[in-house]
Amino acid sequence: LRDAIYNSKGIKEKSAILNEAIADLTLYRKQLDVLQKASELYWKWYASFKVLEVENHLVDLITEQSDFVKAQVEYGNLAQLAYIEVSTELQKRLFKRAKAERKAQEMSLALANYLWLESGEPLGLFAKDQVPSVKEEIAQGLVMENINEAKLKALKFRPEFKAINLSKDIAILERKFAKNQMLPELDLFINQGVETGEDSIGPTTVAGVNLSIPLRVRTGQGLKKQAELSLQSLNLASRELMQNVILELENAVSELEQSKAKTKFAKESLILANQLFEGESEKFKLGDSTLFLVIRRQRAMAEANIQYYKAFADYRTAEQVFKFLQGELI
Repeated sequence: LRDAIYNSKGIKEKSAILNEAIADLTLYRKQLDVLQKASELYWKWYASFKVLEVENHLVDLITEQSDFVKAQVEYGNLAQLAYIEVSTELQKRLFKRAKAERKAQEMSLALANYLWLESGEPLGLFAKDQVPSVKEEIAQGLVMENINEAKLKALKFRPEFKAINLSKDIAILERKFAKNQMLPELDLFINQGVETGEDSIGPTTVAGVNLSIPLRVRTGQGLKKQAELSLQSLNLASRELMQNVILELENAVSELEQSKAKTKFAKESLILANQLFEGESEKFKLGDSTLFLVIRRQRAMAEANIQYYKAFADYRTAEQVFKFLQGELI
């Protein structure tokens, strides 16, 4: 009766199989974490190179303006102070470009930690000409149906839930083994022999049953209690995990929707800033504006460009995080 179905060797073997599955799920969870970090770094890297493009473009613009102002000064149409002003602005833009170049290098180095070839060799740093052309489109807003679907997918595919369920299976096996250890031992035996000597009867067969009933089962009761406590703990962990996942998704949805709105606002601000700069530049060339206003509009356009690319990178990061939280490997 004892060890007939649930014995220590069988329980260890079944537990080992379940632990192998838990290890696979742990690896899957690690893959999700690594991909999420790599995704966040990728979009920061993308934004840093876009900002560098903006700074390069602005240096070209201010250089062109500097040449124009210098010519106007030589013609006597502008005072020498105007050339000093535009030269000062050029130096500021060169300084900002240097900072942008360093930031892009830092992001490239950080991203390189996650870039590997299939052969196991590191891929190395991305060059400036390897920045991908990304369609800067904004997806439609999420409706309640999309959010509920995402929650169901998370509960189904997140490896943490599967790992907890497998751990519960192990605890149930341990509880069954503990119960089995409290059962009586029932042994059937058959002994064959040969009787010799006078009045012997020759070959003999003795059969019987040994029944051993334990009076104290403290070890079994302790193992059973331990297994039941493990189950209770896992049930609590499962409920806590469910609540955390739901809250994470709710927060991810809020972040995604906010980042969409910020990106749209930044895009509209960029369009307006470009129009103001172009208009002010045209007025300056016609003598109806001042260099001070042109530089001011240029700075506003630069800031609008930078804010837009940062907002767009945040939006794409939030979009990726929302998918990772559902247990998707992108």
